[in-house]
Amino acid sequence: MPLSDDLDSRLRAAAMAWLRQRCTPENPVVRRDELLGFQFEGRTFPLIDPQLGIRKPRGMTAALSILTTYTSDGARAPYEDAVGSDGLLRYKFQGNPQHYTNVGLQAAFELGVPLMWFFGIKQGLYLPFSPVWIVAVETEQSQVAVALDEAQRHISVDGPVSAIERRYSERITRQRLHQPVFRQRVI
Repeated sequence: MPLSDDLDSRLRAAAMAWLRQRCTPENPVVRRDELLGFQFEGRTFPLIDPQLGIRKPRGMTAALSILTTYTSDGARAPYEDAVGSDGLLRYKFQGNPQHYTNVGLQAAFELGVPLMWFFGIKQGLYLPFSPVWIVAVETEQSQVAVALDEAQRHISVDGPVSAIERRYSERITRQRLHQPVFRQRVI
């Protein structure tokens, strides 16, 4: 049974509010068991999928979250998520572009709904980023472009990006992604 738009919005808002409260500057990371045990309106509602990198719950039209698995230094990641030449994160599809999780990412793009992104910094430990938005679906490359902040949502991904836009986007990505991830891995 599909969730109502209101229920979907309340769930996203509640999860992101919980993350803001739970993840402080002193302790910005969250454990896997906490994400799997998130409580919403009196019931457990996992924020991540127990086996997949994309959480698209039954009854929701769009994906709720994406996850990048922790890989130790030198190990090869199962998916090659990377930063594009426009400074935006590229998150790879999970197998077939028509898989329900990838369709959920496409729906998140079409509806413009915010998602949560959990970046693995250690086994079972994640640095959350929220809200993030899918700003383009790049089917030929089996990926989506992800904006890490409101300003990145307005960067053109279809055409040439000006040098100023690219530098700004790269700076945002470094500040929001690379610096916190590096800091947490060192700690």
